[in-house]
Amino acid sequence: MADEKTWTIKQRFVHNRNIISKAFTTLVLALFMWRGKFQELQGVPAQSHYYVVRHAFDSGLLELIITLALFGLYVAFSKRHMVKGKIIFLVTGVGIWMAYFALFAYRDYLLSQMFTMQTALVFAVAVSFWIDILAGDF
Repeated sequence: MADEKTWTIKQRFVHNRNIISKAFTTLVLALFMWRGKFQELQGVPAQSHYYVVRHAFDSGLLELIITLALFGLYVAFSKRHMVKGKIIFLVTGVGIWMAYFALFAYRDYLLSQMFTMQTALVFAVAVSFWIDILAGDF
């Protein structure tokens, strides 16, 4: 019956602070990646395996991340304590961020042979989602 409990705004903020911070981080990183995708990949050739890298950063995937962030904020600030919503947010988030980490690592391998700060940040976000899942922070 945890889903039926009504919380005040202070209780929502205190009990959902991890979800709020992850949703906000997800939103900010998605907006920065959206801005950066136009600048970074302009010179990438559209052939063979570079094609995968070029289209892995299309706006559709970034819109998915923004939708995830907005869902996280909705779950965190909802008047009801939504355990299922938190689980969906965390599991979906770890899946999306680990997929993005794989794409960023592949891009770095193909283009520069060095990991970039973006790749490290994406990995850190993915790990933070894993930590909350493993800790059972619902």
